[in-house]
Formats: sequence, structure tokens, C-alpha cells
Amino acid sequence: MNYNQYLQKLLFEANRQELLDISNRGQNLFTPKSIKYAGISPKSKTIYFKTGKYLQKIRLSEYRQISRLRGDYDEKLELAVNDEIKVYCSCPDFLYSGQQYMAWNLDYGIHKEMRPPDIRNPKLDGSICKHLYYLLNNIDTYIPKIAKDFYDSRVDRKIRKKKIKFNSVDPNLKF
Repeated sequence: MNYNQYLQKLLFEANRQELLDISNRGQNLFTPKSIKYAGISPKSKTIYFKTGKYLQKIRLSEYRQISRLRGDYDEKLELAVNDEIKVYCSCPDFLYSGQQYMAWNLDYGIHKEMRPPDIRNPKLDGSICKHLYYLLNNIDTYIPKIAKDFYDSRVDRKIRKKKIKFNSVDPNLKF
């Protein structure tokens, strides 16, 4: 079995620890202040972060199933983050060093990339850029804030549904 086959077997639908283990980024280069939590998209179950001018996305692929379990939002989010995830970073290294190409082809990428990095990384070393490496190593510090946003989005959605049902009973009634 060659290295590419090994990577495909190991990283098909990767989780956080597998991405960190296979990464060639062995050191934390950022302080916790350099990555800022930017919000969530409750519909797509995507979490957004900013590092300087670069955007990082982590999509929680199994959150819909995990959210049906009993427990608080922090526990559910912890399970989802450690389960299958998909990642993206807008930095040039993620694109041109082939991590985005590998992510898409090994089903842990969010955005499509079909051009292999024949010049910069022909052996396809690594799995994620330094921004994602730091973020995945330290995402536990952001979980309470992310869980609160997921909870708030669910409460807001329930309130909107109640308003819609109430308005549908009497169309002349306004808030």
C-alpha cells in the first residue's frame, strides 16, 4: 500500500484527531488572541473563525444526528467536533500546497478543488494548514460560545415558527 492509498484509507470522512495526527504542522504558531470566533450558520452547521484576513470554516457533518441526543449543548457540540468534520481555510497555503485538493478528494473538504499541487507539493504531504492546525488543537476553548449560539438559533427558530402559526390563524392580526 503506497502513501496515497494509506491517506485515503485513514482520512476518508476524517475526524479532528485524524487531521491533527496526519498534519505536518507540528507546532502552534499563534496565540489564542489571533483566532477570533466569527459565528455559526445553524442551517449548514458550519462554524466560522477569522485569523487576520483569513477565514476558517468547520462543518459539523454529524451534528443533526448528535443534536437529537439527550444532554446539554456543550456535550453535544463536543461530540460533534470530535466526530466527522469538514474543513476549509482561505489562506494561500491551504490552496496552493494541496491541502484543499486533498480535503476535497478525501471527503473532509468544504470547497471543491480539482487541481493537484504538482509544483508546490507533488507528494501531497500534510493535511491542513497552520491556521486549521491551531484551531483544531484549541477549539475546546470556543465550545461554550458556539454552543450558546446554536442554542440561541434554535430558540429564535421556535419563536419565529410560533409567530408564523399565530399569524396564519388570523391574517388581519399584526404584531
